[in-house]
Amino acid sequence: MMNKEKRPLVSVVLPVYNGEKYLRLSLESILNQTFTDFELIAVDDGSVDQTPEILEEFRKRDSRVRIIKNSKNEGLPGSLNIGFFVLIYPTGQIVLGSRKKIIDQNRAKGIFANHY
Repeated sequence: MMNKEKRPLVSVVLPVYNGEKYLRLSLESILNQTFTDFELIAVDDGSVDQTPEILEEFRKRDSRVRIIKNSKNEGLPGSLNIGFFVLIYPTGQIVLGSRKKIIDQNRAKGIFANHY
């Protein structure tokens, strides 16, 4: 039986590639919003700088942060697709699905995408 943990109202997808210069500022800006019922899905697109370490630092500090790591650089469209279509359950199970299914299951009301 799947855990019925309350899902956030909004998912924010942040694709990032070698973003160490501005990543901390971006993450702090997103996480310090007055609206807090969201998850931040950071898609690390195969970064070779300090991006993975910075993302992990924020994940440890804030339970709303989820990290998806691409094994190779997929580019912006690929990373956005992964962020939008990958549903991460509390068990850690990853399920690929259609937009409608993900929206229905997660009560998604809006999507924010940031370009890198």
